[in-house]
Amino acid sequence: MNKEWILKEEKIPKALLKLSLPAVVGILISAIYNVVDTLFVGMLNDTRAIGAIAVSYPLFMLIAAIGQMIGVGGGNMISRFLGAQDKKSATTTFNLSIALGVVFSIVATIFGVNYLEWILKSIGATPTILPYAKTYTLIIVLGTFFTVINMVLNNTIRAEGNSKYSMCAIGLGAILNIILDPIFIFVLDYGIEGAAVATVISQFISTLFLFKYYFSKSSLLKVSFKQFLFKKSIFYSIIIVGLPSFSRQILVSVSMAVYNNALQVYGDTAIAAGGIAMRVVSIIMFTLFGFAQGFQPLVAYSYGQKNYSRIVEALKVSLIWVTIYSIVLNVIYIVFSENIIKIFSFDPQVIKLGQLNLYSLNIFFFTFGITTIVTTLYQSLGKGRESFILASCRNGFFFIPLVYILNYKFGLNGIIATHAIADLLAGLFTLYYIVKIKREMKKIVICV
Repeated sequence: MNKEWILKEEKIPKALLKLSLPAVVGILISAIYNVVDTLFVGMLNDTRAIGAIAVSYPLFMLIAAIGQMIGVGGGNMISRFLGAQDKKSATTTFNLSIALGVVFSIVATIFGVNYLEWILKSIGATPTILPYAKTYTLIIVLGTFFTVINMVLNNTIRAEGNSKYSMCAIGLGAILNIILDPIFIFVLDYGIEGAAVATVISQFISTLFLFKYYFSKSSLLKVSFKQFLFKKSIFYSIIIVGLPSFSRQILVSVSMAVYNNALQVYGDTAIAAGGIAMRVVSIIMFTLFGFAQGFQPLVAYSYGQKNYSRIVEALKVSLIWVTIYSIVLNVIYIVFSENIIKIFSFDPQVIKLGQLNLYSLNIFFFTFGITTIVTTLYQSLGKGRESFILASCRNGFFFIPLVYILNYKFGLNGIIATHAIADLLAGLFTLYYIVKIKREMKKIVICV
């Protein structure tokens, strides 16, 4: 079925499913990377090791943000050039994206290795967690090249329209990670170091699989060292288009670092519990991001066609779906909170604090899906200022200041409550923009 027909004619519910499911599946598989290491390291029954994984996560997010920025920016430009039948510029953009990925990953690796201890202390590593965090994170940092290039190539392949191959590459990496983790951690007795080695090897194999695509006849674009040239205009386009994705991921990383830092004075169990809860809930978050990726082209296409009533319908359906989906999973996480935390740790204190974190994370988390959809809507309509404000509201405007304020006023319970209050405030903040855009759309529909 022609993709343009799906965007233009298909019924909204079916169109949203067809456009979103591949993205959701791909992003869910990717989310496994964020849970598998914690799951197997938790079997070591060492709170310091679990805490090390939690502390390293913001740094991993920073590395991923680099790849996401180049991949999203480059992929977007490639799609535009291919649509304009300008294959030469698309090839140049593709190869420049790889070159940028190589340069940025080398710089990040050098910086990460030389300032690793300072970085880990800055993002919340306690003296007892620090040795474990250094062991684990050093290997992850040394594998920065594969993480960045993996994200770049996944985005450029999707830009060609071959999302199935991209999903296979992500799936291959995730399955390998699941297989290799117990081998390196338990069989070879490498402990937390083994979890990092398993992750890097999985990323390496996945990257080779992605490169294989570009050396086959299936690809529209080819890797060419002659095309590894700096083109100022294309460089700026890649960075500017990819910057919003980078900014959003950076805010998530910074907010997690602030959270870990605040938990430091309450011990390793508090950091471990918070890290487990956030990784579990990240599965919902990633799914919502995947759905938004399918929602975006539908809105952008309809806006270009001036089919405003279709935009309004897509918004209504999407808001209903993400709200129901979030509430169902939020209830499950709250009801089975103890069982969920026990999967990762047997420490009674970690289980208790992990439950409190899950309660706080889930009570108003349904607003996150609403904010994500409305942010994507404004972005698709070309309203950059509004989309940036909405993307920044939860973690930037509310979460980070609240961590300090509530920690000062109420201690550990205040820090944990930050999740719920930030979600509630972000939801109320988003409500204003929902009313605003509905009024604008209603006026346009009436005029049309």
